[in-house]
Amino acid sequence: MTLLQRSGAGNLDRLLADRSLSRIKTLRTFAVVNQEQASAAFRITVVANVTIPVVIITVLNLIFPGSPADMFRSLFALNEGGTVFVWLLVVAYLSLLAGGLGFGIANLSNARDIRHLIDLHAAERGIFFGLEDEDALQSG
Repeated sequence: MTLLQRSGAGNLDRLLADRSLSRIKTLRTFAVVNQEQASAAFRITVVANVTIPVVIITVLNLIFPGSPADMFRSLFALNEGGTVFVWLLVVAYLSLLAGGLGFGIANLSNARDIRHLIDLHAAERGIFFGLEDEDALQSG
């Protein structure tokens, strides 16, 4: 399915059809800001979800003697109830991680699609935005 075939594209096209050229430029600016915020939020989510477990393992390694591998072996050598609890914690964390990353990817994708749809609509009306800011979004 292409971008223009999505159900939301028709809704956005109808909303933009009655707008003045200056309002479309304004909405495009809003879309760029929205995409930059979604991109920043996604980067923060990824960094936090990688950094937090590393910090926890580092702190536990400082508190308890031995290597992280020894610590994990001792966690899984617990009685059956303790092992189940550790596995539930791991599964819960991975589920939250997958959900958070999926939500972030969906928001980033929607923000990009809105911006692209506004750009396409504007181009049809003779308003052309340069692509010079595209690199800034990717590298920033």
